[in-house]
Parts: sequence; C-alpha cells; structure tokens
Amino acid sequence: RDLGYFNLYPDGKFGPATENAVKRWQKDLGQDQSGSIQLGELVAISQLPTTIRLSEAIAVGKPLVGGEDAVSAPTGDRTFVLVVGEQQANLIPSEATISLKYGDYTWDAVVSEVSQNEDMTYDYILTAPGGGPVCGGECDALPTDEQVSVNSTVNIVPEVDGVGVPAAAVRTGSDGATYVVTESGDVPVDVRGSGQGVAIVDGIDAGTKVEVPSNAAAPVDSGTTDTEQP
Repeated sequence: RDLGYFNLYPDGKFGPATENAVKRWQKDLGQDQSGSIQLGELVAISQLPTTIRLSEAIAVGKPLVGGEDAVSAPTGDRTFVLVVGEQQANLIPSEATISLKYGDYTWDAVVSEVSQNEDMTYDYILTAPGGGPVCGGECDALPTDEQVSVNSTVNIVPEVDGVGVPAAAVRTGSDGATYVVTESGDVPVDVRGSGQGVAIVDGIDAGTKVEVPSNAAAPVDSGTTDTEQP
C-alpha cells in the first residue's frame, strides 16, 4: 500500500485486491507474477511502522519442523501501567489523577483497574479521563518499542483555585457551617481546600476584608490564589 500497489485499506485478509497488488509488485521486480508469496520466501521491507522481533524459535542452528511463530510485533492500543510498591499503593486513592509526560507531550490519566502482583507490587492500569488510550491521538509520538518508560506524577488531591483567606479567619458555627467575619458582618463560606495556612473559599469576592481572631493587628484582604490540599 505504501508503495502504491494497493489502494484499499488493509483488513488483514489476502483477497483478490491483494493478489493483484502482489502481481503488479512482482512485475516491477522482474519476478514471476504468481500473485502470492511462497511459504519460506523472505520479503525484506526497508522500513516498518513498528518493531518486529524474531521469535525464540528462530535462531541459528535450531531445527524447524514447520508451524513455528517466526516474528512478533506489538499491535493494538497502547496500555499504560503504573507499577508501585505496597507502601505507595496505600497512599493512592481511587480518585487520584495521574499526569504523564514524554518529551514535549503531556497527558492526563485516571486509574481504571488495580491488580496485585506476586512480588507485592501493584499494577495501576491507566486510561484517559474519558476512556481509551492515555496518549489519545498522539500515540505516534511514542517509540515503537515493546515497553517505553514515561515520567508520571500522581495527583493525590486535585489542585484548587479561587479566593484565598487566612485559614484562621474561617470559623465554624454551632450548626457546623463555616463562615468568615467581614466589615459587613458574618458571611457563610464553603471551604474548597486548604494548605500552608491558606483556605480557598466560595462565598466572598476577592478583595473582601476578613477578620482573623488572633495574631493579627489589622484586617487582611482576601485575594485570588492557587493551593493544594495537604
């Protein structure tokens, strides 16, 4: 097909169109136009879109009886597997997301399946957030080797962004609801995340002054920030 002899999409079947393509190819090579490749005949192709390996049954000095697998090649979708030890596995919640990077490419992934190995390691099978291969339409960027190492980062808690206030400014009422004290009074807020002394809240606008109950000489302006939960 790459040489222009076969104009259809390959379906894995050797039909009349394939036979005619082989005949035209053989004609240009000056060979007998049989339309087929005889068993045992070696066809050399200068470049393939994948890695081809000889099977263990094919080696110098080994007798062949017929029917042995001659070559192997990876096929199908790429499978991404994160392998971790038992202690690491205990730190990864089921809802964790994984960021993968290969060269200039970055992909997000989620855990679709977990299995335990005999050596007490765990295989986390990864897919794209919407399903399918993690690399999506960019899988050609990966080498065709049987196994490829890709840098990965496990995001245990997703990043939260929004209006940030000092964590000490967030108070809890008798009913369990959270609020902050502003110049206009108490304002209910929802805490979306916290870390490093900052709480990300919904319910107030950036620039609102909030009261910190201790260790503060003056009101503090709320601002927009990014943080991650510990």
